Amino acid sequence: TFQCTYYNEDDLVIYQKGLNLLILGFLQLLCYRVFYYLTPQASNVSGFWELLYYLSFSYMTLIRLNGMLNIVVGMMRMFGFNLPDIFNYMFLAQGFDDYWRRLNIYWKDFMVKIFYYPIYFKYRKRNTLWALVLATLVTFFFNWVLHSYQWFWILGKFSIRGTEMLVWTSLFLFVLYAVVAQYLSRTKKAEVKDKSPWMSGFHKSFSILYTFIAITVIYALYTSPSIKSWVTLLENITTGTLTDWMWLFVGLSILLGIGSWLFVLHEKETFRDIGFFFNNPKKVLSLQFIVLGLALF
Repeated sequence: TFQCTYYNEDDLVIYQKGLNLLILGFLQLLCYRVFYYLTPQASNVSGFWELLYYLSFSYMTLIRLNGMLNIVVGMMRMFGFNLPDIFNYMFLAQGFDDYWRRLNIYWKDFMVKIFYYPIYFKYRKRNTLWALVLATLVTFFFNWVLHSYQWFWILGKFSIRGTEMLVWTSLFLFVLYAVVAQYLSRTKKAEVKDKSPWMSGFHKSFSILYTFIAITVIYALYTSPSIKSWVTLLENITTGTLTDWMWLFVGLSILLGIGSWLFVLHEKETFRDIGFFFNNPKKVLSLQFIVLGLALF
């Protein structure tokens, strides 16, 4: 990858892409500091709304990983290595299989090439469905093993916790369900789909919302010292009154409506009309340096 991407485009194009990623990385690190200071300790969470607040904000601290790796890739681009993006808006994943494809693309490509593809192509002639199941199982097993191996270099011992095993098992089952469902949908006859942009936007927004909620719960399990403490944390959901649930429903409905509207605008290419500003390289470069200066300040 380093050899084939070294100055494979115009120099200024690579430098501008690198500067864009550096700015994005700095802004993400700034956002991480905000989320970090606003996130309470799990032991201090009490009540319905505090639980929802903790789940969402603690998960958003993962933006730190995005920021650090984006800065690394951006610096490599400034030296001419036009490396691909390492993240693809993981907070906007539309399902667990999509989340797997968006989160740390370099790692995902490595796992797929080394473990998934060899097993899948070896056994797909016998039974395609079982080949998918076996390949996914082996991939996630070694995913857990290699992540534990990384902790070994930090802690001096393998990290084998019940919470981690439950996290990787949950992710495996969710991704497996998505992969199998996608395979079965392809084997069936194509059905006439509703081409309404609003229905399509609502479906995408709902997929993003339920994926985000599920990942926040799983991430809370990953950061919990034990399964018991995680269950104790989630028990705060039972303190919600009928009024609390109604307000939550209203809030989620508003988010779904806004998301559907944005997807409709995207389908109609409405955002293209505001792109005239970014067609001027001088204006873009000046804006980049202003944002970078604010981020460093």
